[in-house]
Amino acid sequence: MEFKQHNKEEALLIIRKLVERFRLNEKSYKNNAYDESNTRTDFIDKFFEALNWDVRNDEGLAERFRAVVREDKVNIGGQIKAPDYSFRIGGSRVFFVEAKKPSVDIKNDVGPAYQVRRYAYTAKLPISILTDFEEFAIYETNKKPNPTDAASKHRPYFFTYKEYEEKFDFLWDTFSYDAVRKGSLDRFCDNSKSKRGTGEIDEELLATIEQWRIELAKNIALRNPDLSLRNLNTAVQKIIDRIVFLRIAEDKDIEEYETLKRACAAADAYKELRKVFERANAKYNSGLFASEVWLNKLTIDSKVLKDIASELYYPNCPYAWVALPIEILGNIYEKFLGSEITFRNVKGGHTAQVEQKPEVKKAGGVYYTPQYIVEYIVNQTVAHKLEGKKPSQAKSLTICDPACGSGSFLVGAYKYLMDWYLGKYTETDEVLAKAKNAGNVVETSNGLSLSLKEKQRILTTHIFGVDIDAQAVEVTKLSLFLQMLDGEGKQYINNSLSLFRESDLHVLPDLGNNIKCGNSLVSSDFYANQELSLFDDEEMYKINAFDWEKQFPEIFKTGGFECIIGNPPYVNISIMPKYHKYFLQKYSAIHTGYNDLMYYFLYKGILLLNEKGTFGVITSNYFVGNDYATKLRVFLNGKITDIVNFHKALIFKDANVHTALVFADKNVQTKNVNFFDYTQDKAPAKINLTTNYNKVTIKRERLGETWIVADTIDSKIMAQMESRAISLGKITDIAKGPETGKNGIFSVKKEVIEKYGIEKEIVRKCIKNSHIQRYSIKEIDWWLLYCDNDFSKERYPNAYAYLELFKKDLLGRRGPKNGEYSWWRLHRPSEKMIYDAKEKIVVPYRATRNRFAYDNEQFFNDGGDIRALIIKDGAPFKIKYLLALLNSSLINWYYGFIGKSKGDSREYFNKPLAKIPIKDASDDQQQALANLADQMMAAVKKQQEAVSEQDKRIANTRVEAIDKQINQIVYELYGITDPKDIAVIEGKSE
Repeated sequence: MEFKQHNKEEALLIIRKLVERFRLNEKSYKNNAYDESNTRTDFIDKFFEALNWDVRNDEGLAERFRAVVREDKVNIGGQIKAPDYSFRIGGSRVFFVEAKKPSVDIKNDVGPAYQVRRYAYTAKLPISILTDFEEFAIYETNKKPNPTDAASKHRPYFFTYKEYEEKFDFLWDTFSYDAVRKGSLDRFCDNSKSKRGTGEIDEELLATIEQWRIELAKNIALRNPDLSLRNLNTAVQKIIDRIVFLRIAEDKDIEEYETLKRACAAADAYKELRKVFERANAKYNSGLFASEVWLNKLTIDSKVLKDIASELYYPNCPYAWVALPIEILGNIYEKFLGSEITFRNVKGGHTAQVEQKPEVKKAGGVYYTPQYIVEYIVNQTVAHKLEGKKPSQAKSLTICDPACGSGSFLVGAYKYLMDWYLGKYTETDEVLAKAKNAGNVVETSNGLSLSLKEKQRILTTHIFGVDIDAQAVEVTKLSLFLQMLDGEGKQYINNSLSLFRESDLHVLPDLGNNIKCGNSLVSSDFYANQELSLFDDEEMYKINAFDWEKQFPEIFKTGGFECIIGNPPYVNISIMPKYHKYFLQKYSAIHTGYNDLMYYFLYKGILLLNEKGTFGVITSNYFVGNDYATKLRVFLNGKITDIVNFHKALIFKDANVHTALVFADKNVQTKNVNFFDYTQDKAPAKINLTTNYNKVTIKRERLGETWIVADTIDSKIMAQMESRAISLGKITDIAKGPETGKNGIFSVKKEVIEKYGIEKEIVRKCIKNSHIQRYSIKEIDWWLLYCDNDFSKERYPNAYAYLELFKKDLLGRRGPKNGEYSWWRLHRPSEKMIYDAKEKIVVPYRATRNRFAYDNEQFFNDGGDIRALIIKDGAPFKIKYLLALLNSSLINWYYGFIGKSKGDSREYFNKPLAKIPIKDASDDQQQALANLADQMMAAVKKQQEAVSEQDKRIANTRVEAIDKQINQIVYELYGITDPKDIAVIEGKSE
């Protein structure tokens, strides 16, 4: 049957008729005997069908893809277990509707409001609806609900059926199927007046679980003083994982409701809880509940477990566990895994505390991948591999995440596979009959579903992962188990168990051969030619060497995995000195000495593929231009197919990390590489490469050590600029400045110099990055203490006395050698002669556009990465000619392609600066630009000194006019005369 779509006028007419029917019989409808089921059938279903929601699934879509899921409510312990309707787009929930009968006072009754809010809040839906048709309430559900909240709390809209016609434009524009599909709910939330009080489920539930961890850790450490730190972390993780799984199973009606609560209320709560775990082990037999003697022998105070249990159940618990999306749980656990339990010494022993892991702290936090990124990468890799295949042809597909963390990518891949298999098994009646006969598909109360046996087969055949963190491995297994049981209930499990008794199977599979703990980058050859006595057990646990071929022998019989996906860690190897020598030998093809860990994951991930394998990850985009990634880029040239670069937008919440999606094939077939540059500042809601993405296709053979992502027109202009030009590095010396200590020690103010009589010969004017502008340097009252000879008390007594005042601080940070400040020589520029030069050009190490300034006062910089350049002896160039060139629109445009970018900024380091093409002009041409540079410096100074609005306007006009003159001469000098080319350079091209 085809679902009938309505236009706006038709929809309004339908709702008018519903309103009139309710008005004529309002008294009988509000009678308590008129129940909720009739309300749904007679009014609510028809109301949303008028808004073009296929409530009855007339289109006959598979259960996972139907637009509206009508839930069978289960009442356990006085708690309703599911909202009435889940409205979905493409299989993803967008809002809930909770239905009541008209006799319920929706306007004032707190119970129904709390009910719908906690379900939608847990599902991370921003809004949801409570209605009995007579009344219609819209709730903002991204706010944490409390059982004592008034029914009106976070309810921006409430109206009755009598107002439906008046509010119809709003209802149609906000809640009709097409409006929601086009983003109406996002706009609704953006325009919401009530922004305060938002505490997202991720943050709130993470805080709850973190509190469980610290209370358990402290108590277990206190009652079990001989327990090692590693086993303490393991014990706490296992107990929490088991509780979370069982609590969700209770809400799914797979486990008896309040089982955990009753166990934790016992006098010996841990003893009773162990009995629950033992029964679960017999039922699930997956390793999640496996009995371990040391774990069973722990002593845990009952109060700790009772307090945890009190936060698991309605009404104290604001979370509806059954509505918790697996990806949200993964997000929570990903952050949870970023910290660990450590010991803190106290009087009489030690206690437990939770601290961020050192590698996470160095990396700036934990970056959980948004779901739409996971789905896109899965679609570009796993889905691509399944195109045109039948289930019998897909059985060899193997998918691996070599840094799986909490398992978000593997869960995404597993979910996709289950949907794909179910879709294939139900394509036709004939195919479905065969699938049922083979035991692959079963009928459930929610429609057709894969059998539990088939879900297990898909999971154990296709999904693989590795992580160095043992706790992450357990969380990944937990996430996969929950995904396997998602949407299933007691009847499904009981029916499956009755079948399994014959075949000796259990509810959950053993994933010990699929998800493994180890260091994906370090094999056992790490210990070759090393004295093993130097490595104690704890050190070997940390190294966690992992041999891929031994751990996955069946996979590597066929050459490797068919898909590698994930989000590898972003950590500079400078914090891992013990691996430097190993990485140099093991990964010589890409190792340059200062690599990020993710460089090795990109390399290793592609090596782990079989001959037909494909690769897709999200990673830091730094490797695209980083000097230290030169070898990696050369390797990737023959592998990559597509790069989606989020140039400005930050994909990870609360993390200043600029990212890219990288796709590659082990044996690439295409001659071109596609670079998609996302043009917006805000992260996309989903990936759609036809909107807000600049696409540049480059022939693979053109990619070298440096990737110039330029289209045909850009490449033509760049080639013209480079023709018969000399690189800046050949005519200038370029160097970075000194690295100094804390302000007040190496950088001082003039009053300090005068107060202590610091010797003038070691005092230099100081500038920082922000003080360098186009054509000008903002002088400040900071001076740098500098000495290029031995620093001694005899030679510089006043400066020495000043530094002695800070000796304690200096000793704590670095320490004088033999009591002397001989380390002072470390704080000098790489090329002092450049900084001593009478004339030089300086540029900040990072800027959004070229900012070169002229210096004839021998400035030294404090910060280390400012670059300075002087003209080499004999080079026939005027320094102010270069100044004008470097600040011109043309060279600014050119540098945008070669300067390593970070968000909006380019980085001005030696190698890219050295590549700037400089035209050898005549003396007259050079002098003309040098004169304009002088005029510009004077004009910029007036611009900065302008006070009145009229002065500012005149100064701005003068600067703009000189800029145009400089640009015109530079264009002519480089032979750029086509107005269309100039429009491209100046960003005016369509």
